[in-house]
Amino acid sequence: MWRLILAFIDVAFHKRGPDEMPASQFLFSLVIASFLATGLFSLSLSDPAERFLELNILGIRLYLGFVGLIVLELFFDIIFIWGVLKAFGHSHRFLQTATALFGAQTMVGLTRIPILVWIDASRNLGNNSMIGVFIYLALFIWTMDIAAFILAKASEKTYFVGTLIVVGYVMMSFAIRDYMFPLTG
Repeated sequence: MWRLILAFIDVAFHKRGPDEMPASQFLFSLVIASFLATGLFSLSLSDPAERFLELNILGIRLYLGFVGLIVLELFFDIIFIWGVLKAFGHSHRFLQTATALFGAQTMVGLTRIPILVWIDASRNLGNNSMIGVFIYLALFIWTMDIAAFILAKASEKTYFVGTLIVVGYVMMSFAIRDYMFPLTG
């Protein structure tokens, strides 16, 4: 297990590519479960943690909790990874790519949790939490860097192309999230 964690850390630091991950359905499922748990816990710590999320699809409004947001984003992420690989003729690399991406993002997500606690504690004490916010932003940019690296390697494109793809996806993802999950409460 420790070697697997180190492998994901190596991917995050661009020392290993997604091609070095096993194409295992079991490992992919385990990584997805860890990613969901980490994301749900992180989202529960974010401000405001008590908000409900409102899903708006063609005028129909559904109220979901945090699980809805995490699962929907995971669904879009999986479709995106598969679509990018399919577009470049490498859909056979999906399991390895998705495992590397979600595994590395889970590792970064685990480092994000103490930062969220620090930001929340600073705000509750009335202190400036700007340093924590900048660290959180740096971690967000790092997750984009990791995704760009992994997609570039898996699609056999340059890092620049991977970065363009990821930045475009993140912008689209934020727009969809803002439309489907407007903040309420």
